[in-house]
Amino acid sequence: MSLEDSARFDPAQAWAWVMSTTAVAAGSLAWIGLDRGYWERVELGILAAYSVALATAGLYWLFYGFKRRRAVEDVPTSRIGAAAQGYVEVSGEAFRLPEVEPLFSRDGVPCLWYRTVGDVAPEAGMDGTHKPFGIRDRTGAAIVFPQGALVAAINRHKWRGLGGERFAEDRIFAGDELYVLGEFGTGEPKFEFEAEVAERLRRWRAAGLVRFDANRDGELDSAEDWAMRMQAVREAERAEREVLAGHTPVNLLSRPGDGRSFVIATRSQASLRARFRAWEIAGIGAFLVGAWGAAWCGLRLGVAG
Repeated sequence: MSLEDSARFDPAQAWAWVMSTTAVAAGSLAWIGLDRGYWERVELGILAAYSVALATAGLYWLFYGFKRRRAVEDVPTSRIGAAAQGYVEVSGEAFRLPEVEPLFSRDGVPCLWYRTVGDVAPEAGMDGTHKPFGIRDRTGAAIVFPQGALVAAINRHKWRGLGGERFAEDRIFAGDELYVLGEFGTGEPKFEFEAEVAERLRRWRAAGLVRFDANRDGELDSAEDWAMRMQAVREAERAEREVLAGHTPVNLLSRPGDGRSFVIATRSQASLRARFRAWEIAGIGAFLVGAWGAAWCGLRLGVAG
C-alpha cells in the first residue's frame, strides 16, 4: 500500500487492514496448496482462523461505516447561533482563535490542524494535533476541540525530505469550509461562591479582625462574628454578579461523552456519506468472503478427518 493510499485509512482500522490483507494472502496460498495436495489439517486450521478474522473485520467495517453514515444523514444541520445544547451538526468557516498559539506544519506552513501520514510526529500522530480552532457562520461562532475526532481533510500536502524520505500531511487551514458533527455546549463562567466567602474570611482574620471588632476588645463576640460572615456573603454575591454580567457565552464543540461519532471534515456531506457507505460495502464483502472461507475450511477439515 502506497503512502497516498495509507492516508485514506483511519488509524482505528489499521488492525483490520493488516488482518484482512494477511487473510487474503493466506487464502490465495491455500487455494494453490490445496489443489496440489500439499496442505493438511494444520494449514486448513490456520486458513479457517484467518477467515474468521476476516469476517470479524468485515463486521467491524460494516458497523463503522453504518454508524457514521446514519449520524451524518440523521442529524439536521443547525445554525451555530441557534444550535441546541447536545449532539448537533454545523457547517461554517474555519478560523484561528486569537488566544491560541499559532500552529505550523512540519514544513512551516501555518494551519489550524494537521496530521502526518506515514510516520508519527510528536504533536500530529494518530488523530492529529489537538489545539482548538474556531468555526463560524453568519449567526455565531464556536470553539472546536479536535481531540478524538474522525477528521476527513481534503488538503493533503506531500513532499520529500533532504534524505529522499517521503512525507504527507492532511491539513485544515483558516478559511476552509468546515463540517462538524459533535457535542455542542455553551461554556459557563465558574464562580465558587463558598470558596470566595471562605477566602474573604481568611484574609480578614489574617489582617487582625480590627474592621469587625466593634467594642475594640481584641476579640470577636458572636454578634461581631456573624456580622463579619454576612459581610463576606454580601461581597461574594456582588463579585458573582460582576462576573456573570461581564461574561460572554462561549460555544464549544467536542467529542460526545456517550460514544457517538465525532466528525470534522473539509468535504461535503455527500462525500462523507459516500466514504462511509464504501466502508459498509467493504465490510459486507469481507464478512461474506470470510464466512464462506471458514465454512469451506470446516467442511474440508471434516472430510480430512
